[in-house]
Amino acid sequence: MKTLKPELSRSQYPHTERPAARSNQHGRLAERGGVDTANPKKAQFPVRPLDRGEAIYAQGDPADFVYILVSGWVGLHQDLADGRRHIGKFLLQGALFGLEPRGFSHCQGANALTPGAICSIPMARFDEMRRENSQFNECLLLMLERENHMATEALTAMGRGTAIERVARVFCELATRLTEAGTSCAKVTVKVPLTQRLIADAAGLTAIHVNRVLARLRVERLVELHNGVMTVCDLKRLAALGGVTSGLSKMWRDDVASGSLHLAERERSHLVSAFRGVTGSRLSQPAPPQ
Repeated sequence: MKTLKPELSRSQYPHTERPAARSNQHGRLAERGGVDTANPKKAQFPVRPLDRGEAIYAQGDPADFVYILVSGWVGLHQDLADGRRHIGKFLLQGALFGLEPRGFSHCQGANALTPGAICSIPMARFDEMRRENSQFNECLLLMLERENHMATEALTAMGRGTAIERVARVFCELATRLTEAGTSCAKVTVKVPLTQRLIADAAGLTAIHVNRVLARLRVERLVELHNGVMTVCDLKRLAALGGVTSGLSKMWRDDVASGSLHLAERERSHLVSAFRGVTGSRLSQPAPPQ
């Protein structure tokens, strides 16, 4: 089946650049990062900067590389032939992405929503890392299991949730992931690169519908979004509105309030250590929120 690669205008999606997809895009990105794709075993994978709006890979591109997000925000999105877009996930610092079943191309694209940096690892070398480091492979499997659980939760919310429930869930997830706050937390204020269009694409709604939902959330003193600053006035109420369980909130967080390491933190530590060991790169842990 031929993969559709719709050409969308920037007027439809002004939040991101839409360069034409190219079959050798992965190779060029790797070359810019200094990767010797002809000899991945000896290759070094330094951190490479990203510009806002830059396409890391396009929907339908070959999945020849795995990426770790060193800094910034990335949106994973799937586009339909008529220009409609769904953002499946907002990636934050420390995220591992680009994995696909063997023999399959990317089913979604990845675009930088802010300036940032990534590390690109050829899939052949990534497979070697899994074989050579059992702890790394175990952490990867645990990460994929968690991602599968969260994907099922998200699918149910998208399929059966109301508009306000979907938007509330988007805000609740971002507030939790960015601040490591539990659902019992009251007020949360963070900087986010969100527009109404991005929220609409993530919630499966139109921008006009999102505008109405935001107005209602403001009236109910739940969420305010102004000039790139998101204020969640009552995270507990917002979580209840979005149907977010305490278990799901724990999956979103990097740490448990008691101080014991949550699985995501353990995985990230092992993944970053493994990448540092084979790449010689300085992959930093995510910085605390400002």
